[in-house]
Amino acid sequence: MSIRVAALSWTFVCLVVLLVSAPARAQSPASPTPPPSAAPAPPPPASPSPPAPTAAPAPPSSASPPAPSADDLTMTFRASDMESFASRSARDANLGGIGRARYSLNLFGDVGGGVEGGPDIDTKPTFGLGGLDLLFSGDLDNAIKLTAESAIEFDENNQVGIDLERMHLRWTMGGFWLEAGRSHTDLGYWNLAYHHGRWLQPTIERPRAVRFEDDGGILPVHWVGLQAGYKAQFGPDVAWTTSVAIGNGRGAIVDNIQSRVDTHAPKQIYAKTELKGLFTRDLRIGVSGVYGYISPQHATVRPALPDVGLFEYIGNAYIAHASYPLDLIAEGYAIVHDGAGQRWVTYDAFAVAGYTIGIVTPYLAGERLVMTGGTDPFFVPGTDPAAPAPELDVVGGIAGLRIDLSTWSAVKVEYRLDRLVDRATTRHTGYASWQFGI
Repeated sequence: MSIRVAALSWTFVCLVVLLVSAPARAQSPASPTPPPSAAPAPPPPASPSPPAPTAAPAPPSSASPPAPSADDLTMTFRASDMESFASRSARDANLGGIGRARYSLNLFGDVGGGVEGGPDIDTKPTFGLGGLDLLFSGDLDNAIKLTAESAIEFDENNQVGIDLERMHLRWTMGGFWLEAGRSHTDLGYWNLAYHHGRWLQPTIERPRAVRFEDDGGILPVHWVGLQAGYKAQFGPDVAWTTSVAIGNGRGAIVDNIQSRVDTHAPKQIYAKTELKGLFTRDLRIGVSGVYGYISPQHATVRPALPDVGLFEYIGNAYIAHASYPLDLIAEGYAIVHDGAGQRWVTYDAFAVAGYTIGIVTPYLAGERLVMTGGTDPFFVPGTDPAAPAPELDVVGGIAGLRIDLSTWSAVKVEYRLDRLVDRATTRHTGYASWQFGI
């Protein structure tokens, strides 16, 4: 594992050196050259009457700098999503006249510390690294784009892991697009907006509903397959977007993402539609869903329900206004598993709201997660009875404050309250995270 970390670190260092040593013309468009001063006009021809006096020519002046854009908010710059952030940092690649290409390289990370306490909880302070995320985007041609994202993260046992989070190609033409590879599933708003750029998102951590599969998540937040979509623009602000996709099915367990080969014949499909800018420019309203089949597993893998397949249906609705100064996101999910004449339904709903005043953004968040119909055998397969059960009946709340220390870094301080309903336990957490994105 240390070799893989060293290799990825060396790749990152090389890319940074490449960016730093790039010529200035690749970083910003060249300033227009001012025209040379005009030569003095020749004297007028002689005439019986003297010519009328003319105004003296105005002295040449240098071009005034362009007025700042309304979106360039000092100390409070925040892109609404990772893709727009990357596109704003894109630059031209000098290929010696061979062809046109643009690329961007972005880095996200965070460090933090806090304390957790409550009944039957060993209270102790801790410091920790949140993760390091490297995003590369490249416009390979006028219509083809490459996206690759890798993350270095630590698990609860302090073991480092390197994951290829996304790698996909997209072709776009006249509002239509076709995308192939591994991406984040286009469910709701949060999952496709922030990816692993935690500095961009309102809270320190993702809500439970959209956590990643290896972090206690319950949704298929990664997708390996083919996606097609269309975006229709109605004026400068209003747009309607719809997409459909087919991809590899869920693996034997939640954290088994089948990136190289799908070991099962059934595939997943999803669809999404969103309307943006209906009442205000940044308002998004949408619905999405997934249909799939989870293949049966032997009793050694899924002892809670051996040799039985599960049909999976996921429904979602959301509303989001990720903008300045008001930031509001609300999403709801229902996950249905059918098998062996039984049905398990897991519901989750969360909402986050914040309002920016200068460099300070106070925010509140709430979430409710509950599993009905008994214990879902896919989420709790029963492989290790001694392992702690996942938290699937929780009421949670957050009161937080974000302080933008600079254009590219912010500190978030949170108090979090989690009520584990099925265990009649309350957990209190105080945490501060220093996050950055560039």
